[in-house]
Parts: sequence; structure tokens; C-alpha cells
Amino acid sequence: MGISRDSYHKRYKTGATRPIPHKKRKYELGRQPANTKIGPKRVHIIRVRGGNKKMRALRLDAGNFSWATERELLQVVDSPCFSISNVMIYLSST
Repeated sequence: MGISRDSYHKRYKTGATRPIPHKKRKYELGRQPANTKIGPKRVHIIRVRGGNKKMRALRLDAGNFSWATERELLQVVDSPCFSISNVMIYLSST
């Protein structure tokens, strides 16, 4: 199987299953999350619809940060750990 952004796999409000109208299509494509971690820069280039390209950051150690009207390229030392977000706990511990 693959990750797809469709809604025909969902059920009706009554709980009945929907009939599958067609196979998966390229335009319904979904991808795995990047789950960016702190480390030496590692970026994959992904071809997207229209032949354009997206940059998928797998690891980064710096970034542009802004505060009001100021912007600066800063090194990322550590990410804060919030107990309400399991994703942040996972990313900051690895």
C-alpha cells in the first residue's frame, strides 16, 4: 500500500463502507513526514506536481529565525521538550 490523501476509504456517517470507485491515483499521493532532527545538514530533493522541486529537510543544524523585525541565521543547539507533544519529546531525545 502507499500513503494517499483520499477520502473514499472512509466510512459513511451510518457506519457503512463506501464502494471503492477506482484504484489509487498519482494525484492522491501522500508522503512520509520528514521528522526533522538536529544534526549536520541533510536535505533530499523531491520532485512534486508540475515538475517542481521541494526540499525535504531530514537533519538541520541551523535556520533563519525572526523576532519582530529582526532576522538572523542561528545555530540550533537543542529543541525544548514539551510533555504535551510526543513528537517534540521523540525528536529532542534522539
